[in-house]
Amino acid sequence: MSDSDSGDGQPQQFPNTSLTLHQRLQSDNPLESKKAMEEFLNRYWNSMYVFMRAQGESHHDASDLVQEFSLTQLISQGQLVKWEPGRAKLRSYLKTILDRFRKKEYRKESAQKRGGPKAITHISMDFDLAQSLYDSGAQNHDSPDLAFDREWAESIIQKVMANLSGAYNEKGKLEEFQLLIRNLSGRSSEADRITYREIALKLQTSEENVKQKMIALRTRFQKSLSALVQDTVSPEEFEDEMNFILGVTTGSL
Repeated sequence: MSDSDSGDGQPQQFPNTSLTLHQRLQSDNPLESKKAMEEFLNRYWNSMYVFMRAQGESHHDASDLVQEFSLTQLISQGQLVKWEPGRAKLRSYLKTILDRFRKKEYRKESAQKRGGPKAITHISMDFDLAQSLYDSGAQNHDSPDLAFDREWAESIIQKVMANLSGAYNEKGKLEEFQLLIRNLSGRSSEADRITYREIALKLQTSEENVKQKMIALRTRFQKSLSALVQDTVSPEEFEDEMNFILGVTTGSL
């Protein structure tokens, strides 16, 4: 079974969950909407940074712009709440308003110098690490759109992996996860892969049991990924977006 299959050969299905990110952002409960915004920014701020760098902005200016955009456009003006899932994917909408903001800031700079970085409470933005990864990676050769899309997809995958790692760790099975994940397509090189027999020896179980554990991991990966992707698209766009994200996972994008 490939990692992009649902397990029965059927197309990806849009999951049914209680509240989407968009609904939580619109919540009348200020704590719920604030938490949703913090989750969004923690997950996707680096995509915005990469987009700014690919547009030719320096590290310093890209860092300032991302923080100012997050504070003024997303938090203060509620631009995310204005997103309409049926009209555009969230990543497309975000790129549009982000680029509009960047161009507007250029016009403002002709009148006055942009201020320094502003701290956003509870949002971890490690711009020094982002600079190091960007300058050493392939993204600095991509177009702004492609650089953003790659980082957006990778941010979602990283969140899925963090969720899975945490779930296995809570059950005292972190070693099992770390062994199994080496065989999840697209998440490791061929040199890092390990046979079911080797895993079975390390876990002191049978190869058949390892196969079942691998199937369970793929299922959990798919479920976690689906839950995150459904926050960013309409039901009609869900299957295409899943294929896009998995394309990045397998390195085919």
